[in-house]
Amino acid sequence: MSHPSLPICLQFYHDQTLPINPRGHLLGSGNDWLNVEVSDAIDLCESLAKSDRVRQSIIRHVFRYFLGRNELLSDSKTLVDADQASLKRGGSFDAVIVSRLTSDSLIFRKPSNPEQTPESSGKAIDPEQLKCLRQPDRTLW
Repeated sequence: MSHPSLPICLQFYHDQTLPINPRGHLLGSGNDWLNVEVSDAIDLCESLAKSDRVRQSIIRHVFRYFLGRNELLSDSKTLVDADQASLKRGGSFDAVIVSRLTSDSLIFRKPSNPEQTPESSGKAIDPEQLKCLRQPDRTLW
């Protein structure tokens, strides 16, 4: 069946498409209770959200994004604090971000090469600048 409203290059694809089957199965998660059938993307997200490993992986990726480096053993307290903040607020990603922005490892970080950043004077970020983020009932957006 031809569809004149579609460009000629898309008419073939429109005529040849099949229904999407969103079902799947989680395997190799390291948790037997997580290796389950999933009916769609929402079910997959809900299953993954129950995993401590997934939550901690997201926290590590947030850490790496903000600091621009992999975590070190000396960063373990910061990672544990972010994990605890998330758990206290029911798995809140906002809590992870606030914890990350108010952590000492971000506030007192040093550039890897001070010569490349002329504005770096070796001073830490003033904690007063981040005071609004420490208010527990205030969201970032």
